[in-house]
Amino acid sequence: MPDVALVLRVDRKRVVVELPGGRICDASLRGRFHRGRGRQKSPVAVGDRVRIDEPAPGEIVIAGLEPRTSVLLRPEVVGRWRSQVLVANADRAVLVFAHADPVPAAGLVDRLLVACHAGHVPPVLVFNKRDLVADDETRALIELYEDLGYEVVRSCAESGAGVDRIVALLHDRNVVFAGPSGAGKSSLINRALPGVELRTGEISRHSGKGRHTTTAAQLVRMPGDAGHVIDTPGIKEFGLIEIDPRELELNFPEFPVPAKCRFMDCAHRDEPGCAVTAAVAQSTVSRSRYESYLTFRVELEAAAAPY
Repeated sequence: MPDVALVLRVDRKRVVVELPGGRICDASLRGRFHRGRGRQKSPVAVGDRVRIDEPAPGEIVIAGLEPRTSVLLRPEVVGRWRSQVLVANADRAVLVFAHADPVPAAGLVDRLLVACHAGHVPPVLVFNKRDLVADDETRALIELYEDLGYEVVRSCAESGAGVDRIVALLHDRNVVFAGPSGAGKSSLINRALPGVELRTGEISRHSGKGRHTTTAAQLVRMPGDAGHVIDTPGIKEFGLIEIDPRELELNFPEFPVPAKCRFMDCAHRDEPGCAVTAAVAQSTVSRSRYESYLTFRVELEAAAAPY
């Protein structure tokens, strides 16, 4: 029976795995396994547990995948033809944004939340750089997600504020960190796990956005085998994929669905008797969240349309 290894990193032509016993090495993909990837950019992802063979001493070959418990998906390019599994088998997603520098974008927060719900990865929102003054729009945004019931952590990687809660979230879990460049993902991991020393960067003076310092998702084992942390590249754009447009509503937990509208196939646009548009009119569903829903639905419908 083949041994099972853990995928630590996936580059364009290289897969790094941890073998039973802790040895780390490169692995290749068996030909028929690679050809069967279909719409996937790569058949394996960071966090996967893979079956391996060793046909010759020192030659490690990936022969197959163990079943996944969760995935975080995105298109290879914002578009519709191939998907990329950023991370597999994560128990939790820590979505890191900043109070300022860069200011958080509500649309990107919602995209990542929808991707987490669709991929069965429970999310936690972290707003880092709490030492910086947030503008009124950002403060209202943070309060919105708190009111929706998401756990929100306000942190500062430099001072250590809020890091204790992040450390508690990591214990005995496989946790993926995701968010825009410059928000402080790698800095928070470095603070929570002394000695890891992931690369960190500064905000670009020209664009006001973060520079990419993590170029590929990478998995780090926590001290004492207490779990794993997965750092991902900074996200500037994040398309949604492999979500049925008719089921998008289920990834907005506050929406009064399903079966609350007059029509079972309600798209929550301008249909009569729509419970969602009524909730928006009554301010029990925020307009920004509803606008995110409309934007995402159009994108998913376009992606699902035949060529």
